[in-house]
Amino acid sequence: MVPGMIAREIWEEPGWRIGEHTNSRPQPWDMAEYIVIHYTAAPKTAENYDEVLRRLQQSQRSYAENRGYSYGYNWMCDRQGRVWEIRGDDYRCAANGNTESNSKGPAILCLVNGAEAANWEMTQAVRRVADHCQHRAGAPLKIVCHSDVRATQCPGDGLRAQVRNDTFRPIQQELEMQIVNPPIRLLDTRQTSQRLKDGGTIAVPIGVNGARAAFVNITSINPAKSGYLTAWSGGGSRPTVSNLNYGNSGVVCNTSWVPVSPQGTISIYAHIATDLVVDLQATA
Repeated sequence: MVPGMIAREIWEEPGWRIGEHTNSRPQPWDMAEYIVIHYTAAPKTAENYDEVLRRLQQSQRSYAENRGYSYGYNWMCDRQGRVWEIRGDDYRCAANGNTESNSKGPAILCLVNGAEAANWEMTQAVRRVADHCQHRAGAPLKIVCHSDVRATQCPGDGLRAQVRNDTFRPIQQELEMQIVNPPIRLLDTRQTSQRLKDGGTIAVPIGVNGARAAFVNITSINPAKSGYLTAWSGGGSRPTVSNLNYGNSGVVCNTSWVPVSPQGTISIYAHIATDLVVDLQATA
């Protein structure tokens, strides 16, 4: 089971359950060669929990009524980083195009709008699913676009670029850490007149091509009063945790691993106004 997955039983409705509208066998992991990334192609997609749940229910009904079989994806990942079980491991994929491609690769549906790319939370969700798939297959699996196995525009330009850049590489394929020696000062707001205001956010370029994570020393200097800083990739909702808590004066610092956005930046949010220094010590 994918860690943290929302089980199919949570969203299914009586009479419209996946198992009631397919006679497919379990996903044949002994045949697996790849994991296929899909998109919705919709102009707007659901984001909060209730909206996503209703979308799944509506999609399942639509497939059963209009196509005569159940929703064909194995899992769906949303912008909040949730993984929703659709067919899961229990039923073979029916989304890739034909029996061969469905057998060779389970399908992950990413809830993005058209050509949009996945945010950091969704990316991590896809990578968790990819971890699970590789474990079930017992071998490395290639991450591919739907358009790689069938003539289609799916999964759109944003996701396609991320697949090509290996953004969805399974988490278990460990990143190699590169020490930055000497450390590089990425930002000092005392020198740039960019002191963060209450509730302000700043994007900080890492300056290292291909970096997926940055190990940074974050320093608060002379804050207006007690507050905190949060660092993240900048995609999607800001995390609710802090990377640094500071008092009402002085200098406080802390080190953190921070995911790097596809644009090569990290974002830092200030709860209370403060000057900010960011030093890069390592990347991965």
